[in-house]
This record gives sequence, C-alpha cells and structure tokens, in this order.
Amino acid sequence: MDPLGIHARPAALMIKTAAGFASDIRLNAKGKSIALSSILSLMTLGLKQGDRMNITVEGPDEVQAAKTLRAVLP
Repeated sequence: MDPLGIHARPAALMIKTAAGFASDIRLNAKGKSIALSSILSLMTLGLKQGDRMNITVEGPDEVQAAKTLRAVLP
C-alpha cells in the first residue's frame, strides 16, 4: 500500500513467514521469478504500488502457506 513499494519491514515479514513452511514459495513480478527466501532478491525487484505480482506455492503445506502469506501481504 506504500506508494514507494515494499520496504524492509514488510519484506522481512514476508520472508520470515515463507521460511516457516516446507513448500517452495515463489514471487513472480516484472518478468522475474524469485524464491521468497531472500530479502535481497525481493528488494531488488523494486516493486512499487500498483505493480502486479503473484505468488506460487507448491509443496506439502501449500494450502496453509498460501493462506498465511495472503494474510501478511502488504
């Protein structure tokens, strides 16, 4: 919701949340796909307000991981 995009605090929360699951979690935006396990990768995407992204979750706890991530997304 911040016009400047995802800054360090929400990025760290997204990474920390994703780390709690066994599933492979990827964020896709701006023609790139990154593992949601690296804050550096997330920050270098330079996502701004209004940018489109999607998150894919595949693995043994994918349903719970997707629900939890949706709840913490900025």
